[in-house]
Amino acid sequence: MTLRPPCADRSAAECDSLSVVLPVQNAEGTLAKQVALLLEIVPDLSDRFEILLVDDGSTDHTLDLAQELARRYPQLRVLRHDRPSGRQAALDTGRSAACSHRVVAADELTEAAGWRTHQAHQPRPSQRPGLSFREHLRRLVRER
Repeated sequence: MTLRPPCADRSAAECDSLSVVLPVQNAEGTLAKQVALLLEIVPDLSDRFEILLVDDGSTDHTLDLAQELARRYPQLRVLRHDRPSGRQAALDTGRSAACSHRVVAADELTEAAGWRTHQAHQPRPSQRPGLSFREHLRRLVRER
């Protein structure tokens, strides 16, 4: 897998990119897997992308792990709420910081990936019959 750098050093008008917002709270046990799954999915959707991880006031070691992952993967940016504010506030924070005009919540992509992995023969109601997994994700992103 070829990892591409985010467009954080460019204005949204200068790049056709994708920003994925990943809100987390006390997720140290699952965070690395979530990021790995996104890094597997998102390059198929856009040549330039960023993953905005928003730590919503975690009290465990989520922030430390997120910062370590951000050092390893230049596509990952970490934002933090000092205290829990809720999923919607975390999504809003990510959207505000996004460098792209196309912004999608990570759970929409990972939910679609779960469909691919676990229900390959039964399309989800939101998926149009006959579409490949990749085309389904591309349409989901284009609708943003």
